[in-house]
Amino acid sequence: MSKENLGILKYVVLIFLGWRVALLFLTFIGVSLLPNKFPDFLNEGNGTPSIEVRYLNHWANWDGGHFRGIAEAGYKSVQTVFFPLLPLLINILMHLGIPSLWGGLLITNLSTIIALFFLYKLILIDFDQTIAKRAIFALLIFPTSFYLGAVYSEPLFLFLTISAFYFSRTAKLGLNSNQSSKRWLLAFFLAGLAAVTRLIGIAVIIAILAEYLLKNPHPFSLKYLFSTKLRRFFLYFLIFTFFVKSLQTIFINLKLWPIVGAMDIYVPFLLPIAGAILALVVLEFILNNLIFNTVLSKALILILVSIIPFLGYLFFMHLEFNAPFSFLTNEENWHRKLSLPWEAPISYFNFLIAKNIFTIPWTAHSIIEFFSFSILLVGLLFSTYKLRYSYSIFYLLAFSLPLFSGTLIAIHRYALVIFPLFIIFGMIRNEYLQKIGTFIFLTLMSLLAVMYFNHYWVS
Repeated sequence: MSKENLGILKYVVLIFLGWRVALLFLTFIGVSLLPNKFPDFLNEGNGTPSIEVRYLNHWANWDGGHFRGIAEAGYKSVQTVFFPLLPLLINILMHLGIPSLWGGLLITNLSTIIALFFLYKLILIDFDQTIAKRAIFALLIFPTSFYLGAVYSEPLFLFLTISAFYFSRTAKLGLNSNQSSKRWLLAFFLAGLAAVTRLIGIAVIIAILAEYLLKNPHPFSLKYLFSTKLRRFFLYFLIFTFFVKSLQTIFINLKLWPIVGAMDIYVPFLLPIAGAILALVVLEFILNNLIFNTVLSKALILILVSIIPFLGYLFFMHLEFNAPFSFLTNEENWHRKLSLPWEAPISYFNFLIAKNIFTIPWTAHSIIEFFSFSILLVGLLFSTYKLRYSYSIFYLLAFSLPLFSGTLIAIHRYALVIFPLFIIFGMIRNEYLQKIGTFIFLTLMSLLAVMYFNHYWVS
């Protein structure tokens, strides 16, 4: 290992250990002093503490129990929404004599360290150490960052995603043909593993493919967006569509039914038309930026390498449950249903407007989720103009996919793996914004971590 890499690893390990010790102290105090959501776990009828209340078991609450259960006893049909790589790795460690809890914690904590290491190195390709350190700090104090130390799939996914991007970026940095090919192969392989860790791993494959195929992977600009008639028409039509939709909502609230009825004749067609125009804009972008000789040479092989793990999971579900896409149909068991991506944010906004913000108990959850959605949306806009195409493509897809589920539940946890967001945070130079953000993030993280440890639903 080079001196530079050793220095980065030392920094990452030290900051990780500081974060881990702080979390251990905070959560131990919280679980010891505050009421548990399920007090029946406190004893087994004879006054003896059950395994559930042992401190470390709280790092596998909620979804962590499903990952451990899959590793220990295999899949039940309802559990296919939990993708297989994490439980498979836990199961491998179990065969080596390591219990599922310890195996899960080992995997996730090591994954977090490696993810931080590659995130630092990835940022250094385009920016300086200051931004890299700020980004890592922002990630570790993010309100749901405690999941990076829990038996959840986020740490493993984050490691695979960031390392895939790192190897794809370095494959273009003046290496010889053989070295470059090996790095591309590794990048697509890691992206394929991400796709069997979480469903949004498909977004990683698409983004890495964009990095491989596009000529100019630099950020967008306002000049670019307005540089052709087609793009300008799309932007104007999109603004017009949302303006008309907003007017329709106002007229519904005012109960002006004749106007609403007249608008219903043509309003439903506006969004499909906007979608069709967007498809043309995307096609134009691809045709203008595609490296055709690359497409004809190795791209198909790399795509195949990346999708084999996902196809393997589909085949497993077909053999086991005769339903290769059961991970989609089973989402209904987790209070999710297919919907248009703007329906959930609009529903949350209307709910918060209609309710007193201090209504107990669920308004607080809705505020946190809608606030997280808003931050992600603003971050996406900055990513589009500040970061590479491939980063923004991943950001857009990873952000959009959960919105099709009809709810914003857990969106603040899903944000944890959208690494371009933390690069954007790292680029913030205003000291007042940094201090305000640090205070809000640390407060929410402390609160949510203690709630999670006491079996309260957090995300």
